[in-house]
Amino acid sequence: MDSQPQTLGLPLESKRVYIAGPLSSVTRVRAVELIRAYGGADAKNLDDSVSIVLVADDAGDWQSRLPEPVGGVPWFEVLSESEMWRRLGMLEEPEEQARLYTPTMLGELVGVAPEAISRWRRRGYLRATRELGRMPLFAIGEVHVARNLAALLQEGCSQSRVDKLVAQLIANEPDIERPLAELAVVVQEGKICLRRGDGLVEPGGQLLFDFNQTEAEDDDRPASIAFGPRLAQVDPTAGEATNAAPTAEDARLLALDLQAEGDLPGAIEACRAALLFGGGPEDHVLLAQLLYQSGDSAGARERYFTALEADPSDLEARTSLGCLLAESGDAALAEAAFRGALEQTADFADAHYHLARLLDESNRDDEAIDHWRRFLEVAPASPWAEEATERLSESEDKDPAD
Repeated sequence: MDSQPQTLGLPLESKRVYIAGPLSSVTRVRAVELIRAYGGADAKNLDDSVSIVLVADDAGDWQSRLPEPVGGVPWFEVLSESEMWRRLGMLEEPEEQARLYTPTMLGELVGVAPEAISRWRRRGYLRATRELGRMPLFAIGEVHVARNLAALLQEGCSQSRVDKLVAQLIANEPDIERPLAELAVVVQEGKICLRRGDGLVEPGGQLLFDFNQTEAEDDDRPASIAFGPRLAQVDPTAGEATNAAPTAEDARLLALDLQAEGDLPGAIEACRAALLFGGGPEDHVLLAQLLYQSGDSAGARERYFTALEADPSDLEARTSLGCLLAESGDAALAEAAFRGALEQTADFADAHYHLARLLDESNRDDEAIDHWRRFLEVAPASPWAEEATERLSESEDKDPAD
């Protein structure tokens, strides 16, 4: 898998790309790096100069974030992450037996949304062979597992019911690490069965699973927490209900599940619950990301500030805040965020890069050059290195008298 252009004919040459919200495979900063490395330019706003809109594989209802095309016909092309990376040659086309699938590709293959694939991966039902940034890539052996899980959904099971069925299978096969992948699993009439000889049996040895439970025990709603309809959920794979109080981890996992399913309001509420249950700075960062993804930049900004108050050493949070502040026009605060990161780690290349760009935009060329130069010293192999080199070359070409 390659992340650098291999030919002189750059595929994004003369194209402007607008990134519609957070991506699932790479950070926004990294996406901008790649767009520029392949000849394109990143667009801050969706105007008539934009030729490509890039959306996350699990973006959900991204259409609602975009303006209505004039005459109903968009002037731009919409690409998912996996489509973009494939177009850039970053997703290899290996031999059939070694083919790797993104969540979108695997979802299309078995007939479910990529959010379901991402959720099953976090639950441990699917295992990625490797990752592209944060995007998991699945080998062909995971297709059988995904197809069986998809069959349960297609036969009317909810995600919660699927979790309960898988939990029962795991509980009845304690000596097998991954029964979904290692046993001859067959889905029949909304139930998980195992093929033994010519017959089908439940994992415990009975003819079929018996799910004739009461409606209260076996409805599609997860078990309840003490408050809030969207917070009335705990991990359904944990077995029988107990009197144990919910934890920040319970709510955090729920937030991640709901984010994967495209339910941003629910994910935000669950993340707030994680904080109420005693969560830490990582929950403030997750909440900031969710708020930004939902279009609440002001809320995201405040959460990044809160995360840094709790953990001032979080360089990722500080840099993300700086980028958000720069995006919203708060140049002075953005500069303070980047300089704060450099005070902690003087060789932090990302902070040098973003600060150099910010200073250039403020016409503070001399200061910017210092950071472009330092950036090249600490990250000469970075995809941003070419941009830094060009900027330094432009500076050297200027007449000193000017």
